[in-house]
Amino acid sequence: MSSSKDLEPNKKTATSSARGKSSQMALFELLDSSDTEYSNTIELYDALPKGVWSGKKKRGDKADIDASQPSAVSELPKVITRPFKSRGTSYQMKVKPAIIERVDDTGEVKTLVMFPGTREELIEEALRKFAVQGQGFESDNTSKDVGVFFSVNQLRKELARTGHSYSAQEILEALDIMSSSLIEVSQTGRSRTKETIRGNMLGSMLIASREQYLENSAVKCYATFHPLVTQGIRTQQFRIYDYSVSMSMRSDLGRYMYKRLSHYWVQASLDHPYEFKLTTFLSQSPRGLSERMKDNLRAVRNALKSLVDEDVILPEWEEIMIKNAADKRIVDDVGFRLLPSESFIKFMMKANRRQSDIRGQAELLNARAALKQGRAISETEPGSAEDAGRIFDEA
Repeated sequence: MSSSKDLEPNKKTATSSARGKSSQMALFELLDSSDTEYSNTIELYDALPKGVWSGKKKRGDKADIDASQPSAVSELPKVITRPFKSRGTSYQMKVKPAIIERVDDTGEVKTLVMFPGTREELIEEALRKFAVQGQGFESDNTSKDVGVFFSVNQLRKELARTGHSYSAQEILEALDIMSSSLIEVSQTGRSRTKETIRGNMLGSMLIASREQYLENSAVKCYATFHPLVTQGIRTQQFRIYDYSVSMSMRSDLGRYMYKRLSHYWVQASLDHPYEFKLTTFLSQSPRGLSERMKDNLRAVRNALKSLVDEDVILPEWEEIMIKNAADKRIVDDVGFRLLPSESFIKFMMKANRRQSDIRGQAELLNARAALKQGRAISETEPGSAEDAGRIFDEA
């Protein structure tokens, strides 16, 4: 690619889809001026423990590659496998690393193996925020993948605004990792029918080269999201959360916990505390479990402190030590009971109202689609109009 003009043909193709956004995509967008600091979580996708935050091997984590210190390609690339549950359904997630090239200070090109980490999670969060604000589109392919228009310069400014400064080169490298690493999710359990969805954090992507960026830092790029994001938007399995709170957290575990609370703690109140066990939560988080319980406890407490600092929960959380049956000096697990802050309660009430509005709008759109389909049938099959109308009335 020699100039920014080379982007235009593909950009026009994507733009044609953007002009004809589906009703599902329209429901996903937040175009209210009062919602500028909100975005959407995607139920199953955001529950995935897909990030790699540390090079230390965790119990139950079948890999020991450091995401922040890339491994040489001569080493055997490992696959991270993590089990987790969502709404009672068991899943297994696999993350396969990206193989990228990096030019060092001497100009030498090195081939590296890297997993998506904190940087990539923050960039994905910012990209989805752009989509929520109206920069999203649906691809022209049969799967109608959801994507987003952006520029590297816009991404840099947004990340800096939220306290995460990266160079253009760091962002380009992160985009490379996101478009190359593979995330695979499978249902597990007793069911004979097991679904598997696999895809990159960012799928089809058109990205500006370094030369293009230097020529024009506002040159447009676009990328599609993971298939689970598209699926979540189509089925309205998304919910608003406070993007500004999430991005301001310095604790990776706190950020992961906050998005989880925002999605699942729908009845947050002083009468409805949020309860969880340490081992269950950490084993299904990107952090995983450490060998020593005191390290696990310290990690959860630090995450909870970050939630207190952002006025999400009250500082008076409860801890219940679960002792070993044979040796009471040993703590096997810790139960936690959290109480929401007043501001979080109010936000969740607003989120519930919006969720109700989305369901209502989705039902209306489905009814209109059914009516339209019924009319189409009546035009091709004589005598079917009455039947179609009766079925619609009964529904």
